[in-house]
Order: sequence, then structure tokens, then C-alpha cells
Amino acid sequence: MKHKLYIFDDHPVVIEGLKKLLEGQDEFQIVGTASDEATALEQIAKLKPDIAIIDISAKDRSGIDVIKKIKSASEGVLVLVFSMHDENVYAERSLRAGAMGYLMKSEPVSRVLLAVRQVLGGGFFFSASLLASIVS
Repeated sequence: MKHKLYIFDDHPVVIEGLKKLLEGQDEFQIVGTASDEATALEQIAKLKPDIAIIDISAKDRSGIDVIKKIKSASEGVLVLVFSMHDENVYAERSLRAGAMGYLMKSEPVSRVLLAVRQVLGGGFFFSASLLASIVS
């Protein structure tokens, strides 16, 4: 059985890149994508993916609030943040809101796959640069 994934980002090229990468793996199925919050929240609640991969920064919303809304309206949906922000404060807020991981968009493709698999397996995932700054 394939894991159902949902992608929420306000950049179409990011959505298409993630779709291509993840659909190339036998164990993943993309069940939906969105570039706006209302559509994403509605579809995630309806489709009940195993994991939602979301960008927390966009022009018209607070990603932290989106995580909270997903967690309250769609019980059981795991959240992995996919962000350009290399800041501990975003990662900490994301985790407090219910995310299971924080992945930088600058990470190699292999780390994207590792992050998705690790979160789906019940673990947490952090980008290497974030772990280094937390440890130091």
C-alpha cells in the first residue's frame, strides 16, 4: 500500500519538483496539491493524506497557524515543513504547533526522501544545518 502525500506550497515549481521526485518512488502517491491555504485545508481534511508537506512562509498566511489547523481538523495527518528559512525559531514554532520535521529547501534530494520516510515512520527530522546550530 502506498503512503498518501499532500503538497502545499505557494510556488508551482516547488510543487511540481516535489511531485516528480516523490511520485518516482514506489511507496508514495501524491493525492493532492495546493498553493493557497483554503484549498489545502479543505483538501487535506477530505483526502486524509498520511503526510502533508507544507511551506510555512507565504504572502497571505502564517504557516504556524496552518500547521495548527491541519492538526486540529485532520487528526492523524503528519506534517513535514519544507522551508527556505534556516532559523531555529521557525523550526521550534513548527514543532510546537505539531509538525514532525523541518526540512530546508536547500537540502539534497536524498535528504528530502529521508525526511518523508522518517516522519512517516513516526520519527522526527531536522535539516543538517538546523541540527548543527541547535547543537552549537
